[in-house]
Amino acid sequence: RVYPDSVFRTRMNTWSNLCYILFGFYAIALAINDRKKGLSLERGYLAHVPIQSFLFGVSGIYLGLGSGFFHASLTRYGQQCDVGGMYATMICMGALAIGSWLPRVEVPWTRRIFQSWPLIAVIVVYGALYFTYYKWDYSFGKVSTYLSGILFIFAGASLIQPGKYLQIRWFIAAFGSIILGSKIRDLDIQDRFTNPDSFFQGHAVWHLISCLLYVFMFLYFRSEERER
Repeated sequence: RVYPDSVFRTRMNTWSNLCYILFGFYAIALAINDRKKGLSLERGYLAHVPIQSFLFGVSGIYLGLGSGFFHASLTRYGQQCDVGGMYATMICMGALAIGSWLPRVEVPWTRRIFQSWPLIAVIVVYGALYFTYYKWDYSFGKVSTYLSGILFIFAGASLIQPGKYLQIRWFIAAFGSIILGSKIRDLDIQDRFTNPDSFFQGHAVWHLISCLLYVFMFLYFRSEERER
């Protein structure tokens, strides 16, 4: 139910975004801890490159604030921030998958090897800002399909890469959570999940379950270990 005279026009849909913010601070805290320890690549790409965890955490906070602002205000600008946050988190997940698959790059003809994370970090920041600003020029459904394809293709490639080990249970959990969340979202759109005054609103539950997708994918890449 919409409360037009309230600061929070849709209440549970607003407050449920706290889950994204809490996840964001958790990822940032791990990034700071990894930065202090200076872990090697053998411990895993994500632990070795804390900037990736940091950017993922910032995108989670951005999504929580943007989505919360939209559901509280129900304004066009709020929707732009909401979808911008979704773009940012999806770009970050794709970046984790690509970085895990290709942590180092060899420059042709020079045989010089560089770490790939600076380029990936720049692309993440630029992509998030670009799609936030030009949100109305693109179909989120189409772009998110491409980003999801990149995520699962490179995440799967990382899983079978020689000398690298990841806990596949987190990957399966992430895949299951997005299927469950999509089903609940569809039921909510059809007004078949809960009534307008229910404490557990369908879209609020979607927020919680979609946040689990980020958590599980984060844990999946955090579980990575490599042979020396």
